[in-house]
Amino acid sequence: MVEKFRTNVETTAEAGYVLSVLNIKFPGYRMNIDLEDCDRILRVKAEAVKATDIEEQLNRMGYKCDVLEDTIYESDVKVMNSMTFSY
Repeated sequence: MVEKFRTNVETTAEAGYVLSVLNIKFPGYRMNIDLEDCDRILRVKAEAVKATDIEEQLNRMGYKCDVLEDTIYESDVKVMNSMTFSY
């Protein structure tokens, strides 16, 4: 399952911070933030994504986070499958 969220994360440094915290809190999830998208999309891939947990975590960190429509596009799957992560 791929879940998409609209955020207000603006910089590469903020994205790195957010992703590092989320990777600790949700170790089985694959995630990225598209800063080039006007909605600063956070994509999360996992067998079962708990959207409210993601929203609450970002809100606690001082960011806005709203789940987007539950539509999976072929382009999202390609992006998630090609993602690389550094830990």
